[in-house]
Amino acid sequence: MALQLDDLKAVNELLKSWGIISREDEAKLTILGGGVSNIVVKVSACDNTWVVKKALPKLRVSDEWIAKPYRVLIEASCLETIARLIGQDYVPKVLKIDAMNYAIMIEYAGDAAKVWKSELLKNVIESSIPLRVAQAIARLHNASTADEESRIVFWDAENFFELRIDPYLITIAKRHPDISERVREVIKFLTDTRLALVHGDFSPKNILLLSDGRFWMIDPEPAHFGNPVFDIAFCINHLLLKAIHLSSSRVLNIARLFWKEYWSRVEFNNNAELEEQAVKTLSCLMLARVDGKSPVEYLSDKDRSTVRSIAKHHIASATDDIDEVYISLSSCLR
Repeated sequence: MALQLDDLKAVNELLKSWGIISREDEAKLTILGGGVSNIVVKVSACDNTWVVKKALPKLRVSDEWIAKPYRVLIEASCLETIARLIGQDYVPKVLKIDAMNYAIMIEYAGDAAKVWKSELLKNVIESSIPLRVAQAIARLHNASTADEESRIVFWDAENFFELRIDPYLITIAKRHPDISERVREVIKFLTDTRLALVHGDFSPKNILLLSDGRFWMIDPEPAHFGNPVFDIAFCINHLLLKAIHLSSSRVLNIARLFWKEYWSRVEFNNNAELEEQAVKTLSCLMLARVDGKSPVEYLSDKDRSTVRSIAKHHIASATDDIDEVYISLSSCLR
């Protein structure tokens, strides 16, 4: 409760400094989910509704996880770049950027919007969603490859290192020394390859399903110009984890649809090599979401053991065929 009160006070101070309100009671504030790395608040004032995000210097997880707060400014730049490259329909509008306070204000999705993660966890399956999401991220990767502005603006990958490489991959390499060499091979091709604009947090929790049929890709704090396989592995990892949690072959089929559609849409010269890298990245991310600094919250102890066993097997074997991963999971599902 104390954290929430502090969060609301911080947002009220921002609103006053921006000239939107003069008194605290002029705005209705509601804490939104996803506040591990940011204060995220729905603001209703002056007959309008927005979302205000302010970056936290220390993320709210049990392990020590420090990340520079300028990441929220990278998020704003990425949202604007996505709108420029593939259209405003895919992201909320950025309404204000406060670089001094590491805060932004963005368009609100509406009370009727749904989070794809929540729908999946309720076993609500709509096969058109993974197809459309895969098409959108493929369009972004294709469009950004030759976009010099994206290359320049997002070339610095320090933020990606702090938010993904260190807490996820370096952490599991330290905690599982028996497969650390394989993990470090994945780290190398993720950090050495500079091919496209990478969202960096591309998962069902960051896909908002709007009431008008559109969807938004949100929260690209780890955005950088790098290896696009990270986005695909990151998203499909979350789909596979939910398939295990729900013991659902239907969710596994959603993952298959997403994977197949993406690779049919991207236009890289080395698609086959990148797909193999994506499978290796996937195995590492599976392990990272049970033994890294940010484990998923919905897996049981039995599920975690299953994920750990499958992931370590494929990491050690340097599996680069997605069908081998599917076969491992299929035996766990009904």
